[in-house]
Amino acid sequence: MYAPALDTYRRQQVDTASPMQLVRMLYDAMLESTREAKAALTERDYERVHHRLLHAQRIVEELDHALDIERGGDIAGNLRRLYDFLIQRLTYVNITKSVSALEDTEAVMEEMHAMWSGVPGWD
Repeated sequence: MYAPALDTYRRQQVDTASPMQLVRMLYDAMLESTREAKAALTERDYERVHHRLLHAQRIVEELDHALDIERGGDIAGNLRRLYDFLIQRLTYVNITKSVSALEDTEAVMEEMHAMWSGVPGWD
């Protein structure tokens, strides 16, 4: 597909998405980035690993910044702690290039994705 057309399509998806759909897009992109980082680790493409992990980290930071701690109460506080943990783990993986640490981190992300999948309006 022509790159500018793809960019326009993606922008329209974001612009017309509900808040829950935006969260889903972020979670999907976060998992995609970590999976790409894992593939790059097995190929020993450390530059790609670095960029994919930074991308995943920026997504987690965006999710964290979107939290409304006042209105979200304990749930938002727990999510903040999970996001902080994920940021620390992604940084650790980027430094150590540890596949097992990345797999552990990815498992937490997949659990979070599954948790959000049960929330009404996710689809």
